[in-house]
Amino acid sequence: MNIFKNITLVVIIAINYEYYYYPKRIDEFKLMMKYINTLIIPDILNL
Repeated sequence: MNIFKNITLVVIIAINYEYYYYPKRIDEFKLMMKYINTLIIPDILNL
């Protein structure tokens, strides 16, 4: 279960990295963060 948490943290970090270096994709970034906050994080907290 810790593996899933680590993978999700890596995904979040990667998205933040793309956000800072490719700011033109800010709309995609916002959509992905909304997806992560509504779907992925609650699943992890329930594990």
